[in-house]
Amino acid sequence: MSMEITTHFKKSYGDAVGLVAQQMASKLRGSVTEEGADGEEHYFDPIGKVEAEDVTERHGDSPVMSVPYLRRRAVLTPADVGDLVDDFDKMRTANDPTGKIPQAFGAAMARKLDDRIIKAFGATAYGGKEGTTAYPLGAAQQIADGSAGLTFDKVLEAKQKMDAADVDEGDRYFVIGPNQMNLDLLKIAEATSTDYALRALVDGRVDTWLGFKWIMSSRLPSASNVRSCYAYHRSGIGLAIGKEPTSEMERRSDKRFSMYFYHCDMMGAVRIEEEKVVEVFCQEP
Repeated sequence: MSMEITTHFKKSYGDAVGLVAQQMASKLRGSVTEEGADGEEHYFDPIGKVEAEDVTERHGDSPVMSVPYLRRRAVLTPADVGDLVDDFDKMRTANDPTGKIPQAFGAAMARKLDDRIIKAFGATAYGGKEGTTAYPLGAAQQIADGSAGLTFDKVLEAKQKMDAADVDEGDRYFVIGPNQMNLDLLKIAEATSTDYALRALVDGRVDTWLGFKWIMSSRLPSASNVRSCYAYHRSGIGLAIGKEPTSEMERRSDKRFSMYFYHCDMMGAVRIEEEKVVEVFCQEP
């Protein structure tokens, strides 16, 4: 028997190129206010609050109220991702990667979209007529970590802040990290004790509780083991869309006719009203 037959031994490979663990779709886009945009900046123009007054005389002058006209500026920034696949490389690899590259790039753009929204939650917003007046998210809209994770009292305090500001009770959201969902929220008895909330023990997550739609994201900012989580109303965050995520694929004659894959978009996000966003600091292990 030939001792060289091992040269022809087969090697087994998967029949497809897979993707590493990653967030594939935007988790936050459906929870904010969207507007189409044209240009490098876009302005969200909500109208402020006015109060009605009693009529105390007959045939008096018609009232002329000073209606507050507000404005917030979103700066649109382009983002893209691209790569080449050489035909020679396709021949050298066990599987053709070109089928998965568009999926990976689409996922990258979805995460970039969420990053823009997450940054808008806590960053200083700019508004006014020229978009130069600074509006920080002040201490009144923040809940300290208190050396604790996400607690029942913190959720109630966030709800109270919104209720006190007469924030509409519909379209309220709460975005938290995996630690807050798995180590804190699912252990809060009040979140899992009712018949409806028992679904959380089956699905491994809380969907709706205390008037909030709960979203879990691994991309929230953290500093010194303190995670910033956010309770917010849909109308409190604006997403300006200059260019929807688009993809292109073509052969590059300047690169030996390699296949080039490209994804891009152009968007910007801004906090429209401070009263509609509450930053909740949570201690993590």
